[in-house]
Amino acid sequence: MLEAGVPHKVLPVEEIPEKQEEKGFTLNIYMLELALHAIPENLKRTVYSKVEAMAPRSDGILVFYGLCGNVLGKIEEDFKALDCKVRILKEENGEIVDDCIGAVLGGRGQYLKALKSCRE
Repeated sequence: MLEAGVPHKVLPVEEIPEKQEEKGFTLNIYMLELALHAIPENLKRTVYSKVEAMAPRSDGILVFYGLCGNVLGKIEEDFKALDCKVRILKEENGEIVDDCIGAVLGGRGQYLKALKSCRE
């Protein structure tokens, strides 16, 4: 982000202030380590713990994962009691994207099309 000229701070979660009523816009990006999807239960445990840590500091959380082994399919329901909206990436028809590759390509249809084009 520095290369784009956007001022930013890098902080550990504990130092991010809890949400406050103030003007302006703050975007918190929390990046998890790669390959969490290799062990689906580890992925769920990690994502859920980070949502719990970030919720007091956020008005909303957008989870940039898909179903990923079907462990994140109920994340919105599981966190509906929070004072912070939790949402996961969805396709235009309202269904949760299958995975991060499908999300980047534009959904299940585009993903399937790309897979079929590489069959050989």
